[in-house]
Amino acid sequence: MKSHWTTWFLVATSVAWTTPMAAQSLQRWSVQGVGVYVIRRAAGHDVTENSRHAGGEAQLRYTFNLSRLSIGLGYQESVVRSGFVEPRVVVAANERIALYFSGRAGLAKLVCGAGAECAPQKLEQLLGIGGGGLFQVNDRLAVDLGALYYFTYYTPFGQVGLRSRSGWAQLRFGFGVGL
Repeated sequence: MKSHWTTWFLVATSVAWTTPMAAQSLQRWSVQGVGVYVIRRAAGHDVTENSRHAGGEAQLRYTFNLSRLSIGLGYQESVVRSGFVEPRVVVAANERIALYFSGRAGLAKLVCGAGAECAPQKLEQLLGIGGGGLFQVNDRLAVDLGALYYFTYYTPFGQVGLRSRSGWAQLRFGFGVGL
C-alpha cells in the first residue's frame, strides 16, 4: 500500500514540476500572512478546553517556473512557535481557484500561556501534512483557506527528561500577495 501512494506522489510531483498553473501565484515570489487556530491532541489524552489557541504565521513562497509546485519558508507564532519549510503541490485548478496538498517540516517549541504551569521546553522536530484552497482576487492577491495536521514533541510539566508527542490540527485563513 505504501508503494502505491509513493508512486502517485512521484507522478503528481513530476506533473506539477512541468505544468504551468494560472491559479497559483502568477509571480514567482509571494508573501503570505494568515491567522491560525490550533487544536492540541496529545497522544493518549483527550482535547481539553485549554488546548485551543489562536495565532498567526507568515511565509515567503517561491513558485517554480510558475508551475503547480511551490515552496515556502515560514514562521508561526501561537502556542506552538515554529520555523518551517512548506512545499505545496496544486492538484486541481481553474483560472481563479487552486486546491493544493502541502507538507511541513521544521523546528518547534511549545509555548506556555500566561499563568500556565509547564516545564522549560526546547526546540523539537515538527512534521505535518495538509491542504487547502487558493482563491484569486486579482493578479496579485489570493485568499488562502486551509487545514494542517502536524506533530511535535514536548516535555510534560514535572517530568524532566520525558518526551511526549503532541498532535495539532490547524485551521488557517489569510492572504497571499504576489511580488
